[in-house]
Amino acid sequence: MVAFFLSGGGVVETALLWAGAVLLTVALFGLGLLLVRSDVLALRVFVGLALPTLVWGVFGIVHGSAADPGLVDAVFGAIVGLVCAVRLGHHDTGVSRATL
Repeated sequence: MVAFFLSGGGVVETALLWAGAVLLTVALFGLGLLLVRSDVLALRVFVGLALPTLVWGVFGIVHGSAADPGLVDAVFGAIVGLVCAVRLGHHDTGVSRATL
């Protein structure tokens, strides 16, 4: 989001965009791991890898068709950050769900 407000477009903006992309990917992977309530590690890792792949695919389509790609970057970062913050702040109610 900070890169959106930088007007230079130099090395700092590029470094911030790549650092943000890596951090968002890690956050999405963690969110994918939290989505599965199973003890099967392979399933959790699969969903953890699939979620960032799906989100980045949708982002690529929207980013490519937008008039202002910098705004898409900022909004995408804010939305993913908010979703991850809400999910991490969510406390489990203690009611167990059925698992496979």
